[in-house]
Amino acid sequence: MVINYFIVAGLGKNRELGLSNELLWKLPEDLKNFKALTIGKSMIMGRKTFESIGRPLPKRETIILTRDHSYKQDGCVVLHSIDEIENYLTQSGKTEAAIVGGGEIYQLYLSKCSKMYLSFVDFEGEADTFFPSFDASLWSEDSLEVHPAGESTLSWKFVTLSRK
Repeated sequence: MVINYFIVAGLGKNRELGLSNELLWKLPEDLKNFKALTIGKSMIMGRKTFESIGRPLPKRETIILTRDHSYKQDGCVVLHSIDEIENYLTQSGKTEAAIVGGGEIYQLYLSKCSKMYLSFVDFEGEADTFFPSFDASLWSEDSLEVHPAGESTLSWKFVTLSRK
């Protein structure tokens, strides 16, 4: 069985993702997109991303990828390699999974993904975690939504990309 992997990410102008295990912005509409894309799905994330969220999100399966074989987390599936995750998803009868961060996890799965749902945020600033570089010529734009800046939010655009 083939697993359909897709990326969900929000990144700044220089591919910034986060700083000190925190997101760099708060965009309520973007969080709604994240929820809509991940509800009912398996989400694959690294340990640091999970710890920044602090809990399993409701109505989603949380799969944590970590090198730490002693790491345990109630309400989550903790695995230690892409192969383990692939086997787990296949044995569970899953056909798709959302890749939700952080930077290392996006890098590991970028070549395996058929779609990316990316929020490009009008942000430039300090960060210690970045989205990996990717060859835009390998992707086609399916949709684009532009969101102007609000009173308390940055401008951003939501782009859906499919692998060519």
